[in-house]
Amino acid sequence: MNGGTHVGEDTSGNDNGQGPWSLFRIVVMPASFVPVPSTTFRGQTVGFYNPHVRKFASMLGAPYDMSVSQVMAPTLPASHTWERFEITDGYNGRIALYSRVHQRFARAHSRGTQWDASGVRADARLGGPHWHQEQFEILRRDAEGGPLQCTGWPAGSTGSDEQRCLHGNTLNDGFVYVYNHLRGTANAYCGQSAGCSCCRRDQQTQIYNIYSPHRDRFMRVNGNHVGTSNTESGESNEAKFRIISFNCNLRGTRPRGYWNRVGSGTTNNWNYQFSEGRETTDSQTRDSSWSSSVERSVSSSLEVHIGGGGVGSDAIGGGVTSSSTQSLTSSETRSQSTSISRAVSRTVSATTSHTATAPGAFWQYTVRVQDSCGVSNLRTQDVAFVRAEAGSGPPCCLPNNFADSSFTHGPCLPGSTCFGCAPEVCNGTAPNTSPRTYNNCPGFCTHGLTASNLFQRCQGGAQASSCQSCTFCRQGRLPATGI
Repeated sequence: MNGGTHVGEDTSGNDNGQGPWSLFRIVVMPASFVPVPSTTFRGQTVGFYNPHVRKFASMLGAPYDMSVSQVMAPTLPASHTWERFEITDGYNGRIALYSRVHQRFARAHSRGTQWDASGVRADARLGGPHWHQEQFEILRRDAEGGPLQCTGWPAGSTGSDEQRCLHGNTLNDGFVYVYNHLRGTANAYCGQSAGCSCCRRDQQTQIYNIYSPHRDRFMRVNGNHVGTSNTESGESNEAKFRIISFNCNLRGTRPRGYWNRVGSGTTNNWNYQFSEGRETTDSQTRDSSWSSSVERSVSSSLEVHIGGGGVGSDAIGGGVTSSSTQSLTSSETRSQSTSISRAVSRTVSATTSHTATAPGAFWQYTVRVQDSCGVSNLRTQDVAFVRAEAGSGPPCCLPNNFADSSFTHGPCLPGSTCFGCAPEVCNGTAPNTSPRTYNNCPGFCTHGLTASNLFQRCQGGAQASSCQSCTFCRQGRLPATGI
């Protein structure tokens, strides 16, 4: 540095590289742009909001130019359809912006600074790789947006600390995750005072640029139009957008399973009803990206509610009312995955009626999902009958984990958890909780019961008259539980 005012070459021969003017410290600065993988927003319906002008990008009706909305807050009423774009697949890792209401793609045409729309594409698919003007990249500006808050490792993350943190950006949970490069320095990505390795901010406050590789231009607001300019580098306020998702995000909450009582009766041949599918407490639409995020969350973080002496809520149509929960093993989660995926993929079906042949209660396995829009109850096809003699509590086991499906308020399969039930219920020694104690079968009838002494207990011994009411005597075989 010559004279401290400019950088150049020392031609005097006096500086051998050790002088104070030739020594530099390299400071790594946060990247201005971080490419966003095309899968991050794929399948979502979003709006592009410019906070500087307080307007959304919009695709007008005929002649289908790209324009802007009126001045408004970063939320859209359902009637504002021109400002909504679906993120669809482009080619080579790029994305396309599809207007469902106009059935056209946003296009960065080369005729000027105002962008317009493609021809009609009813199938929401590009015409081919040569549709260059309709393909874009999203660039994230990590240094700009709402406040960054330290967070733990995202669910399901593996690898290096950086890989674990950035895995959060694949979860579609409503947050943007940033790895804290240069932690402890003034240039730390999460802030100088942040002592964590991973931080995140609300996705709705993150700032992005939209880039057209074909035009080598950034999208920006030009007055009342959306397009570009020859000098736009992505740094002007008019080129900085928030991506406002109109999808319902899980935001890190854990799905919660429970048995919900759908009917009970005290006599033979009583009627009950239930329906299968996704039932929501709001009017928002859940699309395929929401379903995918729920399935990922179920596989990584499903928990069960413990209540009413088992897995469940002891009220017809009731929700989860207790904070007592328990996480599941991977095998327990897998045992439910098929029926949960089936329920996620469909809205709730018409109610069907059924007849129970004996007194008791029918319970339906349900998964409660809390997202940014409200609550969704995933009512699965799994139902379980608890006989009246076993009491009023819910099943003790998860679907497909009962030792004997005729005694659901009783023992579970070996290796499966018995949730919330008393030890004597879980081991099947409580009255009417397993075949060996059904109809108050005396304990001495089942003590030491084996295949070799089954006949003696039921017919040939002195105690046979007291044991003949036991189920294993009436069926002539050992209990299904094997205990």
